[in-house]
Amino acid sequence: DFGPPLHPSTTSPPGFIHPCPVPSLYTFPFHPAMSAPASKPPLRVAMTLDIHADLTQEYIDHHAHSWPEIESALRSVGLRNISLWVWESRMFYYAEYVGEEEFDAAMERYSKMPRVKEWEELMHKYQKKLPGMDEKEGDVWWMPMTPVYHQD
Repeated sequence: DFGPPLHPSTTSPPGFIHPCPVPSLYTFPFHPAMSAPASKPPLRVAMTLDIHADLTQEYIDHHAHSWPEIESALRSVGLRNISLWVWESRMFYYAEYVGEEEFDAAMERYSKMPRVKEWEELMHKYQKKLPGMDEKEGDVWWMPMTPVYHQD
């Protein structure tokens, strides 16, 4: 809805197509969505880690019934299009970040949300750090991957 007509002396922005055949009598206000700049493309995030081979199915089952608080927390920080893939005991994670704040700040905020720490500790039972991850600071289990190629 573009709202009520403006006074006939009000001009429309360039390129605006008037819905009324007599634009001098009816001029509608300019709607911001009509010329909003294209939103920035999402930040594509890809990571990998290994799962204890004997616990892979149990890990998959947990994700098939993930907690609503975790799903809500992920969405609330701007993560979308989240996928988790498995090959044998290797996991591949893909997500798109569309939040406004820096990604690391969003992940820090996510880590403090209800039940996130509990979920992460539960998942660590199944996860194995990849070589070289032990030297990383903090509670880092997933190995970030470097993009090589992308096509929309």
